Amino acid sequence: MPIHVKPDNFIPKYYEKDNIAPKTIDNLERDRINKQKTSVKIDGDIFQYRGVNFKPLTQKELIEEKIDISSLDLSSKSTTSNSQDNRVIIAFRDPEDKEKIIAYKLDKEAFEGLEKKFSSSDFFQREDGIVRLNKAAEQYVAGWVLEIKKNRGYEEADKNNDGFINDKEKGDLRVAFEHRTDYDYLDEKTINIRSIAGEKIYQKFSHTEESRRTDGTQNTIIKSQTLKFGNSVENELSHTLRLDENKDGTITLREGLEDYTPEDKTVDEHLAKSVYNSHMHWIYDDRLVKRTLPLNIVGIRDISPEQILSNKEREEANKKG
Repeated sequence: MPIHVKPDNFIPKYYEKDNIAPKTIDNLERDRINKQKTSVKIDGDIFQYRGVNFKPLTQKELIEEKIDISSLDLSSKSTTSNSQDNRVIIAFRDPEDKEKIIAYKLDKEAFEGLEKKFSSSDFFQREDGIVRLNKAAEQYVAGWVLEIKKNRGYEEADKNNDGFINDKEKGDLRVAFEHRTDYDYLDEKTINIRSIAGEKIYQKFSHTEESRRTDGTQNTIIKSQTLKFGNSVENELSHTLRLDENKDGTITLREGLEDYTPEDKTVDEHLAKSVYNSHMHWIYDDRLVKRTLPLNIVGIRDISPEQILSNKEREEANKKG
């Protein structure tokens, strides 16, 4: 049985409650609304990197630094199936042990995003082909690695310690977040669309509606409670760096919804279209018979996914329901 959040219990401090329907309007207001463009509001944060502080290395220290490539275990971290691996090997200090060097292979797109944001002095090209990160770039990447391992639970979920998250292990990943989508409407017109990430973040994947689906239905921009996520720290690092376009150390809901947006659309455009399609499907049944809607009343419809609940909480809710 679907379990939904009670709207009044979910509204964050930045949510404009005074604008919520229903309300009655006159014909003049109705004409104005029908002419206006659909408003889209996307708000909330999903992931935030962990602060890491390293003392910047001098050019001399970078040149003289010894890195044992065989100790980096890059072969086991390689997740590409292509015969030609064009990824870039980056190395930096371990955020949990500053005396240790760790390395990952980054997708070319993710690495180029780093180069565009950070100073060229933050990247040292070693003779062995490894790009040694330094200064702000090193702290930024190390902070995301620490967040992925600890906050999102990749390290803890990898029960067999093979460096990959399999189907049995992914339920323990803390990659889920509370997500509400609703909208105001006037007959067939969608007016104000709100897609909000709640305060409940870093939740277990096994507690989401998506984890219990058996019909092959995929996540959508409307009902996503997770972003797409990689099967290793390495894969998820590239994914995270691509999403954090402005490199501020925070993945916002807007940035995250890029995962469910076609390349030829903006997030706002795709969300508006998806909500409109959902609205029309709700209005017209399979026989294209339209439900009766008041002509001069602005209504509100909640199309949020089920609430994120642990197995115990879900059992208790079902008993009450």
